[in-house]
Amino acid sequence: MPWRLRLPGLDVTFNHLVITTGNETMTTIITSQDHIDDDIVAAKQTEGDYMVLLSPEFEVDGETYQVVIDGHHSLEAAKRDGVEPDYEIATSQDHDAIGMIARGEIDAFLEAVYHGHDYRNVITGEWVW
Repeated sequence: MPWRLRLPGLDVTFNHLVITTGNETMTTIITSQDHIDDDIVAAKQTEGDYMVLLSPEFEVDGETYQVVIDGHHSLEAAKRDGVEPDYEIATSQDHDAIGMIARGEIDAFLEAVYHGHDYRNVITGEWVW
């Protein structure tokens, strides 16, 4: 299933949920939320709500990541419907913890957006750390 990343001035479609930035850096999108409510997903499917809010990119041990900040149910709805999610990049206006990334406080950021489970790749389900 192809995925789509939409940013101001950029609209990219890809088959794997990694982002190539042109300098051979790849971004893995991760989450620590495992709970998915089927009723919420069904409502998102009915509404066609596939918006997923991602953190800006950050690095851990030389690898580049983004975290799903909001839209876990929309992401699942998109997967079930076989459509491309609509990604937006969060700012500090969307979530207070975003500023921690710019300050290099990655551990504090990951703790602030933690949803109760080990961080994992949203596509493969493999644990990240």
